[in-house]
Amino acid sequence: SLDEPVRVYRNNTPASSQRASIRLEGAAGNRLGLGANVWVQSGGRLQRQVVQPATGFLSSNQPKLHFGLGDETQIEHITVKWQRGHVQRIENLSAGQTYHIKEPSTQPPRWARPARKPTRYAPITSPSLRSIAHRETPHDDFSKQPLLPYKHFQLGPGMAWSDLDGDGDADCYLSGSAGHPGILSINDGNGLLRDTKNLEFTRHAEREDLGAIFFDANSDGTNDLYVVSGGVECPADSPHLRDRLYLNDGKGQFTHAPNALPDLRDSGSCVVGADYDRDGDIDLFIGGRVVPGAYPATPQSRLLRNDSKRRVPKFSDQTSSVHGLGQAGLVSSALWSDANGDGWVDLLVCCEWGPVKIFLNRKGKLVESTAESGLASYLGWWKGIAASDLDGDGDLDYVVSNQGTNTPYKASKEKPELLFYGDFDGSGNKRIVEAKFEGKTCYPRRGFSCSSGAMPALRNRLKTFENFARSTLGDLYGDVLSGSLRLEANTLESCILLNNGNAGFNVTKLPRVAQFSPSQGVLLSDLDGDGLTDCVLAQNFFGAQPEIGLLDSGLSVFLHGRGSGKFLAAGPDKSGIRVAGAATALTTADLNLDGRPELAFAVNDSPVMFFSELPVSNQSHKLFEVRLRGKPGNLVSVGARITLSSLTTSQSQTSEITAGSGYLGQSEAARWFGLGPAAPETPISVTVRWPDGSSTTTRTVAGDGKVLIPQP
Repeated sequence: SLDEPVRVYRNNTPASSQRASIRLEGAAGNRLGLGANVWVQSGGRLQRQVVQPATGFLSSNQPKLHFGLGDETQIEHITVKWQRGHVQRIENLSAGQTYHIKEPSTQPPRWARPARKPTRYAPITSPSLRSIAHRETPHDDFSKQPLLPYKHFQLGPGMAWSDLDGDGDADCYLSGSAGHPGILSINDGNGLLRDTKNLEFTRHAEREDLGAIFFDANSDGTNDLYVVSGGVECPADSPHLRDRLYLNDGKGQFTHAPNALPDLRDSGSCVVGADYDRDGDIDLFIGGRVVPGAYPATPQSRLLRNDSKRRVPKFSDQTSSVHGLGQAGLVSSALWSDANGDGWVDLLVCCEWGPVKIFLNRKGKLVESTAESGLASYLGWWKGIAASDLDGDGDLDYVVSNQGTNTPYKASKEKPELLFYGDFDGSGNKRIVEAKFEGKTCYPRRGFSCSSGAMPALRNRLKTFENFARSTLGDLYGDVLSGSLRLEANTLESCILLNNGNAGFNVTKLPRVAQFSPSQGVLLSDLDGDGLTDCVLAQNFFGAQPEIGLLDSGLSVFLHGRGSGKFLAAGPDKSGIRVAGAATALTTADLNLDGRPELAFAVNDSPVMFFSELPVSNQSHKLFEVRLRGKPGNLVSVGARITLSSLTTSQSQTSEITAGSGYLGQSEAARWFGLGPAAPETPISVTVRWPDGSSTTTRTVAGDGKVLIPQP
C-alpha cells in the first residue's frame, strides 16, 4: 500500500485440505517454463493454470503453481503443454507434494495448423452494407445529472425492414442520432443496398431517432414510416421530441405528414404496432423512455389509435383509456403479442427499475394484468423482448433481455439494487442516490467524490473520505429518503418467460454466457433448421457511468434451442457471430432471397454488422419460409399467429407476425420454420389465425421451400 509498510498474511487453510504444487523447468532459454499450460485432474475435477508470474500491478509472483484439491488424496493426472509444443502427462500421483517437472530436451513436435472448422455464420463484407453506419454525436448527460447510472444519448440506433418499393425484397431504415439524419437503404437485388437521400429526413436531423417501424398508416397499400424522437439532447417539452410519420409514395420516397400525429413531446424509446381494436388498421404503442434532465421521473407512454380515413392519416391519443399505461415506467421496449391465446393481441412492456408489465386485451380494451401474470415481483432493467413457442405446447413464450450479472450491480430479492430521487441537500434540486446492500446494511453505491461533487453539502458536513465510508445510507440522507421516489431492481439476469397458456408465467434464467454483458436486442427463430426455436442476443453497452467504463464483455451470443424452454450456448468459434461493439437492434431479413435469413446487428456509433449462413453442399436441416399477404391497412397481417406442423420435427412450431420486436427493431415480415431432415415430399400443415380472429389451414410439402398465404 502507498506510504505503508509491506504486509504479509499467513494462509490458515486447515492442514486437512489437500493441495499440490508444481514448479516447471523449461529448456531453450525459457528456464521458468513461462507460458506453459498445466492441467491437474483430481476427483473428476479438472483445473487449469498458466505459468505467468507477472500479474496485478507492478508485481510478480513466485513461478510456482498451486492447486487446491479439497479432500482428494490422489491426483489422476498432471498434464503440461510447453510453449515449444511438447506435451507431458504424468498419472497416478499423491496429493500434498511439490512436483518439479522438466521440459524434454528433444526436438519439439512439428507444428501444423489445425483444420479450421466451419462456423454457421460469417460476416458479410459487402461495401454496400458497410456503408449503413450509425454515427453518434457526443453529449454530456452528466452535466445536468452528475449521478446518472448511465448516459441516455447512446441508447440507439433502431432498425426496421420492409419492402418499400414493391419489388419483393427487404429495404431498411437505420435510426440517426441527434445531428445525423436517419439512413434509408433500398435493396437493388441480391443483397446490394443503396443509400437514398431524403430531404425530409435531413430537415429532422437534429432529432435523436430511436425506435422505427414500417406499416401502412393510411391504408393506401404502401408501407409508411414512423420514427420515435428520444434522447436528452434537448429540454423536456421541446419540439425536437415530436415523433414523425413519413408517407411512402410506393416507390420508396417519403414525405413528412406533420398533421397526422397529436402534438406530443415525450422522449420516447420504442414504437410497436398492431390492430388491437380489430378495425383493420395498425394502432401504435410508443414507450416513454426518460424525462430529459429528470431521470428517473416517470415519462409519458402513449397509445395512438389509427383513425385514418380516405387515405388521410390521423392518429388520436387514447392513453387515458387504459389505466396505468401512460405511467407504465421507464420503458425500454414493448411487444404486441397474444399472450393468453384468445385471438386478441395483448401488450407486454419492458420497464427499467420495474417489471415486464402485461396489458391483456379484453376485446379491444387493454387491462393491466401484471400481478396476475406472476411477473410483478421480477424487477429488472428489462431491455428487449421477443416471442415464440419455446416448449412446443402451442402458446407463446418470451425471452427478455436485461443488464446481466457481469457488472458492479448485484441484485436479488433479498438484497435489491436501490435508486432514490429527491432533494437530499436542501438546494431545491433533485438528485439521484443509488444504494446497495452489504450484509443487512444499506450503503450508498456511488463514492464520496462524485456524490459530494453533485451535493457539496455532503463534503462540508463529512469532511473526509473515511467519514463517508463509515456512513450508512440512513446516516447520510436521513428522513429525506422516505419522502423521495424509490425504485428497486432485484433481477438482472436475462430470462425466459414460459407461458402456461393463460398469460401466467414461470420465470427462468438464460444460460450463464448470456449474462456476461448487458443484452439489448433479442431474436427468436429456428435458425439451424432442427425444428426448435433458437435465440440470439445483441450485447454490450458503452454508456455506463465513468467509474464503471465500457460494458464490453460480450460478442453477442447464439443459443441453440432444446425444445423444452431451455437453450445451449454456442461460442463464436461455432456460431461465427462476433460483434465487439455496443449492439442494439437485432433483426432478420432475407437479403439475397435464398430462403434463409441474414442477421443484422445495429451497433451504436458503428456500421451495421450483417451475418449470413455459409453455403453448405448438403444442408441436412431445411428451413421453410412463410409469408402472409394481408389487406390495405395491415399489408403483412401484423398480429397473425402461424403454427407449422411437420412429421419430421418433434413438435409443432408457433410464431407471430409483429411490427416491432426485440429492442428498437423490426424484422422483415417473414417467418422461418425448421423442418429437420425432411424429404421434399414431406407434408406440411400451416395454420394461420388472422388478426380478425378467423383461421385457415394451408397444406403443402417441404420441397416447396416457402409459401405465401393471402388473408381470406
